[in-house]
Amino acid sequence: MPTRLVILGRPITSKNSSVIIMLGKAGAKRPVPIPSKQARDYFKLAIPQLQAQWTWEPIAIPVNLCARVYRERAWGDLGNYLAAICDILQKANVVENDKWILGFDGSRLDKDAENPRVEIVISRLEDGGI
Repeated sequence: MPTRLVILGRPITSKNSSVIIMLGKAGAKRPVPIPSKQARDYFKLAIPQLQAQWTWEPIAIPVNLCARVYRERAWGDLGNYLAAICDILQKANVVENDKWILGFDGSRLDKDAENPRVEIVISRLEDGGI
């Protein structure tokens, strides 16, 4: 460790772009938020990219995640981007469970309209971070 990963493409947050659907039987339906089509499409784009870069067992130790989020325009907040990145890392089997991501030291939002992407560095907490 540390390990560097890159997700190419326009980053999307899960929380700011959710859709409400009704689940349950007639008379007992309840509203449930799900990611928007945009967010689901981003997950479909990002997960194979990470799986192609990650050839090891999923991480199951405390780690720090440093994510540099390069957006097309200055929009969205870092916390929502980090939540989506953690979910993607778990679904791609980079981390066994995103509960192992205990720090986000060095993470930040940037702008790169020509090449939107997320650059990720994962390091053990005992390695002293990034």
